[in-house]
Amino acid sequence: MAGPATNGNGQIQKRQVDPAREREASLIGMIQSMGPEIQRALPKHITADRIARIAMTAVRMTPHLAECSTPSVLACLLSSAQLGLEVNTPMGHAYLIPRKNKSGAYECTLMLGYQGLLSLVDRSGCVTERSFFIVHQGDHFEYEYGLNPNIIHKPCANPGEMTHGYATAKLANGGRAFLVMTKREIDARKARGAQGPAWRTDYESMAKKTLAREFTKWLPKSAEMAMAAQVDETVERGGRVADATSPEVIDVLASANMYEPSGDALVDAIASDEPTEDEIRRNDAT
Repeated sequence: MAGPATNGNGQIQKRQVDPAREREASLIGMIQSMGPEIQRALPKHITADRIARIAMTAVRMTPHLAECSTPSVLACLLSSAQLGLEVNTPMGHAYLIPRKNKSGAYECTLMLGYQGLLSLVDRSGCVTERSFFIVHQGDHFEYEYGLNPNIIHKPCANPGEMTHGYATAKLANGGRAFLVMTKREIDARKARGAQGPAWRTDYESMAKKTLAREFTKWLPKSAEMAMAAQVDETVERGGRVADATSPEVIDVLASANMYEPSGDALVDAIASDEPTEDEIRRNDAT
């Protein structure tokens, strides 16, 4: 076993401590030590050990996540676990995203992904079928709301530019629902968020994601979907997940003296519907 390092005079040198590693170890240690309290807030099919493993991977692989405040990271982890959505995995259910607040400090933000929202819809049992479509110039397209809602779409052989997008669903009670958005409405929604490269390279797929997010607001909701909508809307307004999540999560944070209702420390610029392309790329690399 090697002895302690010494300098040229034979004096023992102090070991250099990596601040980033210390923050990472501290955050992971806090999550592990709170296992029993975390378990109280989770569904029976999810264990605190699993949450800890997911958290350790996310903290180690996501730049700046270890620099986020412990309460914000824990709140996001608990909220995602209650929704049954794993974070920072290739499934794209949800993401732990470090963002700077107004004071310049990092706060963890829970961003719900497109696939996560659809997973909640499927698990709710309220919807038996769902589809998303793009309408182009040259298509025969007409729709009406009101007492006799209906939608007709006949794609043409040589489609032009996109004009609309729409979502349809067959409900468990036998009813049907649909939502139509014009390109202008989709672009307005896009302008409220982070406009990553995917909007330039795969515009129509991103348009379908926007449709999915809007459509889920109008569908019958399970308790999980209602919670997801609350989290999503609060983050979009610039709030923190701890203020939008369930009483169980707030109770866990309060028991550890970590619950801090949002005040001046609101997260800046987090009205994005999806993480940026760079953020997703870093998370998918895990």
